[in-house]
Amino acid sequence: MSGWITPGFFSSVADFDFVTECAYADFCLSMRSFMIALGVSIADIALWSALAGTGQRWESLRKSEKYADLVRRYNSITADKRGSGKSGATQTKVEESQKQSKSPIGRNNDKAKASGHASSETDLPHAEVGKVCLRFAPEPSGYLHIGHAKAALLNKYFAEKYEGRLIIRFDDTNPAKESNEFVVNLLKDIKSLGIVCSDTDVTYTSDYFPQLMKMAEDLIQQGKAYVDDTPKKQMKEERRDGIKSKCRNISVDENIKLWKEMIAGSEKGVMCCLRGKLDMQDPNKSLQDPIYYRCNRMPHHRTGSKYKLYPTYDFACPFVDSMEGITHALRSSEYHDRNAQYHGIQGNMGLRKVHIYEFSRLNMVYTPLSKRILRRYVQGGKVDGWDDPGFPTVQGIVRRGLKIEALIQFILEQGPSKNLNLMELDKLWTINKKIIDPVCPRHTAVIAERLVLVTLLGGPEKPFVCIIL
Repeated sequence: MSGWITPGFFSSVADFDFVTECAYADFCLSMRSFMIALGVSIADIALWSALAGTGQRWESLRKSEKYADLVRRYNSITADKRGSGKSGATQTKVEESQKQSKSPIGRNNDKAKASGHASSETDLPHAEVGKVCLRFAPEPSGYLHIGHAKAALLNKYFAEKYEGRLIIRFDDTNPAKESNEFVVNLLKDIKSLGIVCSDTDVTYTSDYFPQLMKMAEDLIQQGKAYVDDTPKKQMKEERRDGIKSKCRNISVDENIKLWKEMIAGSEKGVMCCLRGKLDMQDPNKSLQDPIYYRCNRMPHHRTGSKYKLYPTYDFACPFVDSMEGITHALRSSEYHDRNAQYHGIQGNMGLRKVHIYEFSRLNMVYTPLSKRILRRYVQGGKVDGWDDPGFPTVQGIVRRGLKIEALIQFILEQGPSKNLNLMELDKLWTINKKIIDPVCPRHTAVIAERLVLVTLLGGPEKPFVCIIL
């Protein structure tokens, strides 16, 4: 230990010795949280200073993830910003951290900006206090993961900031992937994030199926939509080349006839889809006559077999947003090219325009956040379920030991920035460690097979226990 405290020790040794000393320090930290004692000491600060002083040599090892425990300690001290070893100061910091985590809206944004973190102190365009209505609209086809958590918490933040309303709407338009199990667990996860919603604040797109079908038929009557029976592969090629479908200009009566076939789910109907008549020559592919309705004979988890056709997200979302009084739709930047489609469909429907606010999607290193990929792991038996401790779902990481307070702090530090970023899970676990370290009990165990009996001579007559702080 005395060698590490010597100023410039790491920077003065050869590369081989540097790696050797890093390996030894990593070994020591694999059995404890601090270098010595039960809290931050001069040894921890000296170790951090020595590593930081080596420059590129340490950065190369740090990125290699070779010495996980040493990197953990280094990152923890870096994030701490304070080298105090006083237990009182440590406890105060923990209490402040927990208080900020429980009340994310009231956290100090100036401090976040000063430390280089993004801030959620951003204004919604055209927003008025007391008149803002937002929605968080997950599809009930899986459990809530940390990417969804960002969208949910940002909606919660803006709803509280503007004293508005937050609606939880389940976008249940695909019966092939959805179930009540997912609805129940999504509500459970949303509640665990501190989002409290009444029964009137929980809605379903399926509640609007009759109105959506009426709107679709009205668009057909107005010549703004048509039924297309073009094979899927051919339709894809035509959209790629900007070629209009042969069904685009058929009569309204013929469209209504085919539409009724779709409603009945007949053999002819299932070969058709309803498309919006927008602009096939627009360079934005999302505006090239998007699909509004598809046939699906599978029973719905709420409506059963009542319907044989279901609206697409692109058609249902702008309609329901406007009908529910949503003033601002928060969408990740991956939907940017579809914003023109969203407003174009609302314009064709003659509905009130909803403002769109974009934020960057949460991307994690070596961590898939696609429900399609996660579902493949679950169905393939590669994991125990959606709450597997190795999964990036909220229930999974909680089972692994993450505190919800840490997740909330991690999300809010990023804020509603539109800049694309690639985050590492190490940062999330570093925040978690700062929360649980001062309050987590630690125990030492001895392996029975390697037990060594020690006879103590000259000890006290009566045994006693002494806790050293």
